[in-house]
Amino acid sequence: MAQGSLHTIKVKKLNALILKMDLVKAYDKVSWSFLRLVLFQVGLSYDAVEWIMGCISFVNFVVLINGKATRFFKGFKGLRQGCPLSPLLFLLIIEGLSRMILNEKENGKVEGVKITCDVVVTHLLFVDDVIIFSRGLVEEWSIYKDLISVFCEAYGMGLVIASLCLFRMR
Repeated sequence: MAQGSLHTIKVKKLNALILKMDLVKAYDKVSWSFLRLVLFQVGLSYDAVEWIMGCISFVNFVVLINGKATRFFKGFKGLRQGCPLSPLLFLLIIEGLSRMILNEKENGKVEGVKITCDVVVTHLLFVDDVIIFSRGLVEEWSIYKDLISVFCEAYGMGLVIASLCLFRMR
């Protein structure tokens, strides 16, 4: 979808500004309180939320240093790599960003890029990669900046982004 959108923008010579972000240690930074709110927001029952939170929060870790085990310690945020629930939970979390962007589009504050008469692209998400499409208006990027700031703060990662690529298409 991203490649097709970029190709169309280039061929049609559409005015577009594209931002690609790669979130740093996306799983490690997840705030458990934010995850709990997301789980309730998607309509899970209290018991289901407690069961899921129990699976990720009642875990003890130990680290091997030079072959010697440290004492056990508890985590306080993040999703574990390799846990079968982690990818699904992360998808729910990143869906929060998608809904925020779509809400601003519905309110007319974000337009995105019109690829065809029926398709307007505002953003694409693939796990911890985010691509944002805009016509390059300062007002629109101000809204995106605010959305990303709010999301990252709630998510628990501040504004740490591994790579940031900005492309101007014309």
